[in-house]
Amino acid sequence: MHKALIILSLAFCPNVFAAPPEALDVGARLDLIWVLIAAGLVFLMQAGFTALESGLVRAKNSYNVAIKNISDFLVAVILFWLIGFALMFGTSQNGWIGLHGFNGSLLDAPGDYAFFLFQATFVGTAATIVAGAVAERMKFNAYLIISAMISLLIYPVSGHWAWGSAFADTTPGWLEAMGFMDFAGSTVVHSVGGWVALAGVIVLGPRRGRFDAQGEPQPIPGHNLLLATLGIFILWFGWFGFNGGSALAADASVPKIILNTVLSACAGGLASLLLALTLNQGRVPVERVLNGTLAGLVSITAGCAFVEPGNALWIGAIGGLLVYGIESALLHLARLDDPVGAIAAHGFGGVWGTLALALFAPADQLATGGHLSQLGVQLIGVAAVFAWAFGSGLVVFLGLRLFHDLRVSPEEEDEGLNVVEHGARTVWLDTMRTMQQIVESGDLRLRAPVENATEAGETALAFNRMLDRFQESIRVMTEVAGRVQLDSDQLAALAHQTRDGARRQRQDAEEARRFVEQMLGHAGHTLASAQRGLASGHSAEQRVEHGSGQIGRLNTLVSQLAGQLDGASEQAGSLSAQSQSIGEVVDLIREIADQTNLLALNAAIEAARAGEHGRGFAVVSGEIRQLATKTRLATDDIRERIEQLQSESQRTAETLRRGMTEANQSAEQAAATMQALGEIVESVAEISAVNREIVEAVEQQHALSEQVDTRIRAIHDVSEESSQGSALIAESATGLRTQVGTLNTQVAGFST
Repeated sequence: MHKALIILSLAFCPNVFAAPPEALDVGARLDLIWVLIAAGLVFLMQAGFTALESGLVRAKNSYNVAIKNISDFLVAVILFWLIGFALMFGTSQNGWIGLHGFNGSLLDAPGDYAFFLFQATFVGTAATIVAGAVAERMKFNAYLIISAMISLLIYPVSGHWAWGSAFADTTPGWLEAMGFMDFAGSTVVHSVGGWVALAGVIVLGPRRGRFDAQGEPQPIPGHNLLLATLGIFILWFGWFGFNGGSALAADASVPKIILNTVLSACAGGLASLLLALTLNQGRVPVERVLNGTLAGLVSITAGCAFVEPGNALWIGAIGGLLVYGIESALLHLARLDDPVGAIAAHGFGGVWGTLALALFAPADQLATGGHLSQLGVQLIGVAAVFAWAFGSGLVVFLGLRLFHDLRVSPEEEDEGLNVVEHGARTVWLDTMRTMQQIVESGDLRLRAPVENATEAGETALAFNRMLDRFQESIRVMTEVAGRVQLDSDQLAALAHQTRDGARRQRQDAEEARRFVEQMLGHAGHTLASAQRGLASGHSAEQRVEHGSGQIGRLNTLVSQLAGQLDGASEQAGSLSAQSQSIGEVVDLIREIADQTNLLALNAAIEAARAGEHGRGFAVVSGEIRQLATKTRLATDDIRERIEQLQSESQRTAETLRRGMTEANQSAEQAAATMQALGEIVESVAEISAVNREIVEAVEQQHALSEQVDTRIRAIHDVSEESSQGSALIAESATGLRTQVGTLNTQVAGFST
């Protein structure tokens, strides 16, 4: 819809640039002058890149970066004149590449020349972006080759895709035909340089010392942030021509273009500053603010003619924040070493600026007429340019690494490319070289050359004075080190003797402590045994006294028993005598029974004779005879029992007499036992007294043994500490001797 307007914004009016000078009106002349001024401003950006990149690298490589910035411009303009301009703006081959107008044959009018100058500064910008990313380790001649490839092929081809019809009314490039929009080159210029720089950083690898053994990034600060800041201001000023000149006319669109450029740069720088304040506890890394400002400039470049100023603020702020985060991610996550942050600022910043155009520009300003459709076209353009620029850059860098020396040696990198590749000599470098020579040779007689009335000369003079004092110090240190060496040898020998003596003392103390512990153990056992003996003596004494009382009572009982047995014996004798008397009575009763039985027999006989008259008498006599028989039987039984009783009585009496005799003997033995027990009680009392004395003595011995053990332990601890101290002294003496030897070795390396 508005495609014609967009193409007009990219193309020169034929009546301005094709007409002869005398046919130009005032407006056309002003347009021509503005384009030339813009070309001069963009050319000034080369100085800005030189200052920025030189300030962000170390001083030993600053000249190398500077000469690369001017050399790539020299190569870029020549090759763009010979070949690149024709590839970019010549007759299109299906929108992919131009193949007409080599060696400046397309140019024949003032406007043509002005257009070429303006585009030549653009190709110089694309080439010089790479210089900062590969700084401090890429060889100069290899860099010239990659600059030539950018100017000769990489930039012109992708530029033809987006701007192929800008010079003449020819077939547009294939991206341009799709409606791809990039007013001043966020993608066409800056992303191309950024993607080639990305390929170079990947193939080259990081600078020495940029990452530690664990892969953590280590700071390598630039030598002059003031110069880098000045470079940003120069770039910012040149960007007025970069963006404003892309209108190719001094018309009413230029003020808004320049305003959008300023606003976006301010927003990007301020957003980065605030983010840096937040993430760094109030400290602001200068490089972050500089790259944030640069990100704002790159981000607005694609849409500066289409977006409103308010949206330019958003584009710049978001661009600054994105570049801040991407720069950190490339360093910490991808381990890519970009000394100036060119990949993030130009590559990714250009991508954001190209996509932001589709998001923030009014729909009626978009080539496709809609935000989403335009965003799709922009994405295709961004991806295509990335694939071309990064892929071709990767091929070139890999080819250089394979067939050409791409990177300087580690030694050359340490020395610095100013000296290695350019033989640059300054007082600063001479002073550094003198320092390096002193470090390598140890010759303290060397002195740095002094340049009068300059800061470098004052520094060299101060360095020489320091060398004078250092030389004298080394001489004194040499003498002192010799004396300390002798003293340390003596100290080491004495320390070893002391350590050996302390070790023997500790061993003796350890042995004595073991003996005392054994003695203390024996004393403890003796004390326990004595205490048990004392307790046993008390118990035995009590038991003996108790037994003596029981024996006394037993003696009394035995005496009483003897008396009772004596009485019982007498009673048994009396019973035996009475039994004999009873036997006599029983004999008498038996005789009476026998006589009664005889009388009854006679009575029975008489009763028989008497017949009936004697029947009753016969009955009586029979009864009497039976009674006599029973009496005789009873008396026989009684007699037998009496005889048994007599026998038992006699035995009992005999037994009682023997018991009485034994009881009397027992009483005598009990009395003797009581006397012996009395003597035992006295002996046990004496033993208890002796046991008490033993317990007291053993307790004193145990207490003394504990005191001796405590003292021995203290001696052992002191011996242990003394042994450790002696070992430390010996170790220190050995270490001192080693250190003195090292010092002597180090001092011997200096020539005084």
